[in-house]
Amino acid sequence: MRTTFAIVASSLMAVTSISAQSAETANAVQKSVSGTWTGTYGTPGGPRPLNLIFKVDGMKITGTVKRETGDLPIVGQVKGDSVVFAYTVTYNEHPLEMGFVAKVTGDVMKGVVDFAGQGQDVFEARRASAPPK
Repeated sequence: MRTTFAIVASSLMAVTSISAQSAETANAVQKSVSGTWTGTYGTPGGPRPLNLIFKVDGMKITGTVKRETGDLPIVGQVKGDSVVFAYTVTYNEHPLEMGFVAKVTGDVMKGVVDFAGQGQDVFEARRASAPPK
């Protein structure tokens, strides 16, 4: 009986520790994502530059992507140590959602851009300014 209790107690402590670490990671990413980021994403025609301005409220991301062809609104969310966000462009007179999933490590985020389910390529951005306090 004592052995079973010890195993259950150890398991609960491990799960609690992992949950606490996950919450700390999510909080750190929430705080660190806010601000301006400079990046590129791959396309069949070569890499394309973009600047991202993120505002984080809890797990929700809003902001603006600044592109050579104009500014667009961003919507998304923080998920653990990653961010998921999207914006919609007009391509050949049709809306095309650009979806991004990236892992955030310090002042760098690396991941994938999805072109409305029609293809994917690499995405990377680096912090251009410190997060607001």
